[in-house]
Amino acid sequence: MKRRLITWIAILMCIASFASFIYKLVLIERAKTSHKQTTKKASPLTKTSSNNTVKKTQPVKTVSKKEAPKPKSETLKSPHPFVITNNRNTYIVLKRKRKVLHIVDGKQSALSRRTQRIIYSRVARSGLNNCACQKSKGRRFLCVFSNGKTREVTLRLLCELLVVAQNGEETTYPKELLDFPYKWQKALMNLKKDFNAYAHLYHPDFHSRFGNLKAWLNYHRQNLDAIKYIDVVVDDPAIVKIPSSKLFAIFFHEIYRTNIKRIDTTKALIVTPTPQGLKIISESYL
Repeated sequence: MKRRLITWIAILMCIASFASFIYKLVLIERAKTSHKQTTKKASPLTKTSSNNTVKKTQPVKTVSKKEAPKPKSETLKSPHPFVITNNRNTYIVLKRKRKVLHIVDGKQSALSRRTQRIIYSRVARSGLNNCACQKSKGRRFLCVFSNGKTREVTLRLLCELLVVAQNGEETTYPKELLDFPYKWQKALMNLKKDFNAYAHLYHPDFHSRFGNLKAWLNYHRQNLDAIKYIDVVVDDPAIVKIPSSKLFAIFFHEIYRTNIKRIDTTKALIVTPTPQGLKIISESYL
């Protein structure tokens, strides 16, 4: 009887593993097709008759830089403190008020006083402050702090996303932030064709576990010649304003595939606004 039970458990585990593999392949194929662009431009300046004689010529207009200033990014306001995308079960811990806000599907859900005390005491014991954290697996959270640094923290909480702040803040953000993770995805997939487009997304003061920006770009150049293809899936990104800073954290599950490397991980891009647009000032994964 035990042998049969063990055999059935092994069969079910194999089926689950195969289903997970197929699901990841489907995500990768979707990422490939969504980024294929087939744009054809046709803007003739002259019109010709059948005997190749020019009938009309449209003058080319030159516009000076003063006449066409760069449009400013539209600023949006979030209905909740810190949380910009409402696709996570979120706890917002306000330490001065000793209060916990619970955001589910974009709406605030009431918590009992006992539940708030339990959540607050567990966060207080961890020593977290002015940070946003995304759950990875089990009790592991990837936390981004107001100075741009990241750290792994173990917490016994049921939420997917955690924000810890002294007080609530009115949260505004540039509209381009919503499309930024997909802009980064496209640049990474086209790394071999246009390395400069990828490098342009990073801030001069960028830092990571590999060092400064120069070390980071050199790390990506190392095996570029050996790489034949790059497939990247950005799955369900969550965007949060980091308390007491101008930084934003973009959390998502990344599936990265090349002919020499495979990565499935929880990713965090830490982004800061600049006059040249949004730039990545730090990057981490768990």
